[in-house]
Amino acid sequence: MPLTDKELAKLKKTTLALMCQDRQKLLVRFPFTGGFLMRLEFIPVRDKRLRTAATDGERVFMDLSFCSKLSADERLFVMAHEAWHCVMMHMLRCQDRDERLFNVAADMEVNRMLSKEGLNPPQWVLMPKDNWSDLSAEEMYERLQRRRPAPPQSGAAKAGGSDGDGAEGNGLSGQFDRHIHNGKDEEEEQGGGGGATVTDEWGEVGFDKDFRPSIPKGIADKIRERIVAVAQQMQRTRGTIPEHLESLVSAALRPQIRWQEVLAQFVTSCYGGSRRWLPPSRRHLGSGLYLQSSRKECLRAVVAIDTSGSTTADLPQFFAELGSLLETFGDYELTVIQCDCEIQHVERFDVSNPFHSPEWETYGHGGTDFRPPFEYVADHSEIEPSCFIYITDGCGPAPDNPPPYPVLWILTDDGEKPAPWGWELRLKSKNRKY
Repeated sequence: MPLTDKELAKLKKTTLALMCQDRQKLLVRFPFTGGFLMRLEFIPVRDKRLRTAATDGERVFMDLSFCSKLSADERLFVMAHEAWHCVMMHMLRCQDRDERLFNVAADMEVNRMLSKEGLNPPQWVLMPKDNWSDLSAEEMYERLQRRRPAPPQSGAAKAGGSDGDGAEGNGLSGQFDRHIHNGKDEEEEQGGGGGATVTDEWGEVGFDKDFRPSIPKGIADKIRERIVAVAQQMQRTRGTIPEHLESLVSAALRPQIRWQEVLAQFVTSCYGGSRRWLPPSRRHLGSGLYLQSSRKECLRAVVAIDTSGSTTADLPQFFAELGSLLETFGDYELTVIQCDCEIQHVERFDVSNPFHSPEWETYGHGGTDFRPPFEYVADHSEIEPSCFIYITDGCGPAPDNPPPYPVLWILTDDGEKPAPWGWELRLKSKNRKY
């Protein structure tokens, strides 16, 4: 018989009590992890979209049946695992990558770290091979993608041994937990699991009103605040914090994003390995031939600057960072487009006509429309960008469809990404206190 509302409420209460007990144990054995969990909300659920555990950066969701089958040590590992998905901001780092495959890489990054911390990983979790021990989730993702053209299916398993892609053990698809991206569970995006019947020991599983994951606005800032708060608490009570946590705190306290590192990763994803991006030769497109164009090895970037009034105060930071960024590339061709609601000014720079940031005149300062710069690039075939960077507060209409080149939206401190496509990076204000 189906569970009554009273029985379901009792099961949730029991599961919540176990989660809180585990948090207390972690607080004693692993103070940082336990302290971070103290700042998250726990929500037990029974929902066909979530059969294990998940986090959206604010809350940890735990399936009732999954929790009931875990040993005490396994529950500790699961709770720590979800905490460190938040600390490592995996829900934001996925960007435009395949979500299922990035879930595999992110799980391996977390599980490796927890193993080093002294938590014993259950046999059924994903672990990277020894030769992947120093790789980030993004690097493991690239290797997984090269070796496995088709993303693994949810729930797939392979008993024992290794999958050949760096993951050892059972679940190939990261069946341990499910990431939340763009405010939705990944199965919800594929139809909410409505076509499949799911059962557990209490009968058929439906949808739970308490399972409403959504990535809150500004979650990256909130996570940094929590990291700093927990680290400061550890310093007050214990005097020191572990070395690897010090690096996390330093990153959280860093007042300025290193655009050089972000752009290097951004460009690598366009050029590197099997994903090397080269646009087709435009002279042959009219004949129906899709041929790679030949070009010298250089960074061909387009930087569009939103010169509407709402971004004026941030432009000095933009220009200063842009100058530093270009110094990391030996050869470049840069097209800078200033635009408010229409194109206001276009300049081009290269190594013979280098870009200099101190003396910069801005044009426009009207409304905002993101479409003209993309139209400008489409109309000027000689540009052929390898990447496109748009600096903005995000308030305005953007093209409905992504262009045929990678796009990075660099947002002001309180900006919002104006399109569902493209990478996202948030510029931190110089006045930020953490």
